[in-house]
Parts: sequence; C-alpha cells; structure tokens
Amino acid sequence: MSRRIQPARTAAALLLAMGSAACAARPAVVAGPLPPAAAYTAWVANEASDLITRLSYTPGGDLEVVRRIGVGAPGRIAGPHGIAASSDGRFWYVSLSHGTSYGRVRKYSVDGDSLLTAVGVGPFPETVSITPDGQYVFLTNQDLHATAQMSGISVVYTPTMTEVARPNTCPRPQGGRLNATAATHFSVCSRTDQLVSVDARSFAVVHRFSLTPRQEQTVDLDAHAPADANARCEPGWVEPGRGVRAGFVYVACRASDQVIEIDAVQWQVTRRFTFDAPGHMAIDPAGRKLVIAQPADSALILLDLDAATSTTIATSRSGPRGIAITADGLYAFVANEAAGAARGTVDVIDLASGTRVASAEAAYAPAAIDVIGVR
Repeated sequence: MSRRIQPARTAAALLLAMGSAACAARPAVVAGPLPPAAAYTAWVANEASDLITRLSYTPGGDLEVVRRIGVGAPGRIAGPHGIAASSDGRFWYVSLSHGTSYGRVRKYSVDGDSLLTAVGVGPFPETVSITPDGQYVFLTNQDLHATAQMSGISVVYTPTMTEVARPNTCPRPQGGRLNATAATHFSVCSRTDQLVSVDARSFAVVHRFSLTPRQEQTVDLDAHAPADANARCEPGWVEPGRGVRAGFVYVACRASDQVIEIDAVQWQVTRRFTFDAPGHMAIDPAGRKLVIAQPADSALILLDLDAATSTTIATSRSGPRGIAITADGLYAFVANEAAGAARGTVDVIDLASGTRVASAEAAYAPAAIDVIGVR
C-alpha cells in the first residue's frame, strides 16, 4: 500500500593517548552505497533468550540460521540489547544490560563467533554504534533504575576494550547513533523530550534541541526539562541522515505520532511525517529511503524522502524493532520481537520493490540487529 505524505514545513576534549593516533588516522567515510554484495551475514540480539542468532542470506535464496551464540550466565539474564559489527567484517560487539553489573559490552570475533573480551560500561547499555574504522564503540546507557538523575554515553576504545569517556546527557537516553562522518553521536531523551549531540572526538555534549511539539528549538546545555509537560514528543529513536541528507537528523516521536526531520546545521524542523507510534528507524546509504518500524501495527513504513510517499510492508511476526540496512542499500534486515510464547523472526526487505523476500525464525524477543556484506 502506497500513500502520499504531506509534510508540514516550518520557517526557517581530550582523547586518551592510546586513542589519539587512531582517531587522527580514521579513513574517509563512504558517502554512498557500496557495490552489491554476493551474500550477507546478520547478527540479532534476542533479549529474552540470552542468545545471539547468526543468519546468512544470499539474494534469491533463503534466510538461514547459521548458529546461536549464548551470552548469558547460569542463574541470571544478561539481556543483550544492542549489537554492531565492524565494517571490515572482523568483529562484532553486543551490549548486556542485566545481571550483577548492569552494564557490559562484549567483543566477539566474526570468525567462529568466539568471545574475545569484555568491559564494564554504564548502567543498562542499549544501542551500540561503531565508527567506520572500528576503533570506537558508543553505547547509550538507558539507566532503567534512574528517575531524574543523569545518565550518559559510554565510549569504548576497541583495540584495548577500555571505556575512555562517559559524557552525561540526560535521564534515560535512547536510540544513539553516529552520523555519516562519525564526527557526532546523537541520542534522544524520552523523559525530557530532547535531542542531544556529543562530539565524537572530544566526547563533550555540544548541543541540545528541544523536541516538544511545535516548540522545537535549541536549548541551553544545562537545560534538562521539557518545555511543555502536556505536549510530548516522547522520542524513542534518532537516525542521522546519510548521502544527500547527511546534514539532517530524523527523530521518531511516539507520543505525537510523528517522524520529524531536523536540519542539524541550522537547527530547525524542516518536515513532519505522520505515522502511528513510530519506533526504530534506519536510512539507506544514499539518504533517499527511511525504514520505520510500527510495532503496534506489525508493519514497516518505507518512506521515500525525495517524493514524500510511503509504502506499508507487513512483517512476518508482530513487534518489529531493530532495523539494519546493507551497505549497498539494497536490503533492510528487520528483527520482529513477536509476543507471548511465539519466537521472533528476522525479515529481509528488498528496498527497490518494497517487498519481503525472506524470513527466518530467531529466538525469544529479538531486538537489535546488524548486517555486513560478504564479497
């Protein structure tokens, strides 16, 4: 089903010594899609199962489960919440949010999915973002025990798996992602209706933007409360633009049923798209298609950002959450949480046709997902 969207337009640090050389040597970020891959490998974190499911997909074939990797320990739930693979295809990282320490990130080898090492981070780490050179991992610490106290972003230097910084952002930060150049980390604050940006080199908070509906504006760095408690955005995810929209940021507002497009240079809302309770999102490398999860409707929205049209795609099970788009921009891999005693699934979406081309069963409560191409 395709429909026309009518967008409403508005007017217009210090690095540790061990990381300095790596930061200075970061390679240029690829501006657009890579050539098509021959096959794809995906990892999905199953929160309620303490399992990571590794899957393989060859275009035109089936999505197949390669193996399941246990990440828990006897007598406690580890709760894998976020996952990311390095672009060189050598390592993947998973955040564990439960258990005694309430916050760890593990490093695994792609070859054999073997555990290499781990480090403690902030409480209840959620999303995981990795720089293109694989040198740094950024984790959003969604402190589930906190009420009004500040939480933050953990920055881990991956060669030694050392936490090198933990800038405070807000109570219960969520949905953290690095922008196209890996120069800025964005996260959202569901309780204070804010978008927060952190300089990915100095690790300092550099900008706050209020997401309160119709009152969106830059706010002071020490402002930690919504402008209007009765008008809520309740952001759950932020997706920095890529390609032709590298200067924009997209925020999913669950309470106001909107995805808002923000010019992150001029710091103003440029477009609004109306969708029921939007969830996780992912943008293609060209910056032309935004995939939006609609958990309540068991569907995905494929939003054409050029034409401002959308297509609805039914998922194989309920509760779509994590979305990962391949580096060639051809496919979206989607983790569906499901409900009750049902196992979740992973769907492969052909972005050109807007159709689901493959599915496979994962474990219980799959959430985060990442994918790499195999050439």
